[in-house]
Amino acid sequence: MSPSKRIAFARHLGRHLSELTRVLGRSVRREDLLSLEESEAILAQAKATLRAPGWKVTVPFKDKGLPRFRNFTRALGSAHAGRVYLWTPLASDCGLPKSVSLSEIDFGFPFDLNPEGILEVLTEDLQDRLILDYSLGEGDQAELEIEVSGPRWGGVQLDR
Repeated sequence: MSPSKRIAFARHLGRHLSELTRVLGRSVRREDLLSLEESEAILAQAKATLRAPGWKVTVPFKDKGLPRFRNFTRALGSAHAGRVYLWTPLASDCGLPKSVSLSEIDFGFPFDLNPEGILEVLTEDLQDRLILDYSLGEGDQAELEIEVSGPRWGGVQLDR
């Protein structure tokens, strides 16, 4: 590991583990992370494998607490029951958490989860992707852009 990567790892590890703990609803420790080398290989392969989004929609951030969003995430789990990787921006500096079940992810995470406002879920086979990109929109209203792609997840819709 280069000196700059070691510094970034040391600087961001605490925040990364805290974010993951909030999203997974359980304590996440350093041992729960893949190595940076493994993480970089997975992310490079994902970048080469994944296609253009199947669909994208912007909804109020608070909508992710509604039954329709819970039904949507359950439908994603039904479309692909395998394990997933959870990516936040600090995963590039600190490593991806080991794969989890989609049902382990608490999509009720707070708006201030990370300052970058992004959370990505990749199926372990890297064929399907869910990106949750949240920010303040017009009138400082919290918005959530949902982007879904892949052969299984691309066809799963968020009911209006």
